[in-house]
Formats: sequence, structure tokens, C-alpha cells
Amino acid sequence: MNPDTIRDYFGQQGGSPCVLRKESGQTRGTDGNPVEGLEYYFEGAPMGIYLMKSSTVSYTLWADHHDTLTTDTTLRVDMILDKGRSVEPESVGSAVGGQSNYYLGDVVAEGVPAFEKTVYRSVWDSINVYYYGTSSGPHMSFVIMPGGDPADI
Repeated sequence: MNPDTIRDYFGQQGGSPCVLRKESGQTRGTDGNPVEGLEYYFEGAPMGIYLMKSSTVSYTLWADHHDTLTTDTTLRVDMILDKGRSVEPESVGSAVGGQSNYYLGDVVAEGVPAFEKTVYRSVWDSINVYYYGTSSGPHMSFVIMPGGDPADI
């Protein structure tokens, strides 16, 4: 079996409203500067999920308040795939949907592709970490191939 094939136990794959967009300089942090180390991010997910270099994933939640008296809040949690190799995520399969173009101030990112699935390959010996969208939202899976030890995770 191809290790890039994720089993669909719950009938949720396909037709996903969320995809992983390749970072091409279009994403800016709250300070207006480019986000260092960002490789992919989920579009259409109920929270921010950012796949970074070095086997790190950042999750963000925010509360926007529509009045001027209450401060807007953003929370960020970084997940580091501990005791594993520092690897960069890569796309799996062909691009899906249309390509996007971004124009904001000095930012020009054209033809930016999106993918259904990305992977951090061999974070641990014979263990890959996949991120992908399903009809119920974003998912993460650990795929343990022959020779891999779940205790390494």
C-alpha cells in the first residue's frame, strides 16, 4: 500500500471545503511582516493551522469583538514533533482547485497552488505525519510504516 494513502474510516474524505495553501510570501503576521518559516496553511478551516519548517505546527484561535471597548484576542499554540527529525512539509499529489493571486501593498504572489494533503516525511523512523482536509474539516494522521515504532511518537 502507498504510504500516502490515508484510510477513510469515517467516510469523510473528498469534497473538502478546506485545503492547504502553499506559502509564497502572501501571509503576514499581526506586525505586518512575513511569517518566518511558514510553508503551508489551511484555508476554510475553523481555526488557523500553519505548517512550519522544522516539524512545527502552529494553531491559532481568535475572538474578534465588534466594539472598540473590548480588545480582540488571538491565541497561538505551537506543536513541535518532539524527538523527531526536523523536516519540512511537502505537498502530496497534484494541486486542487484554482490557483490564487495575492496583491497587498508590496506583496505580489501569483499562481499560488492549494493541495488536499501535505506530509512531514520520516519525522521518526518509518513514521510520517499527514495533514489533510475532509468534509468535516482538517485532520492530522500518523502513518506508521513497517519498521516504525509508535512509542517514538
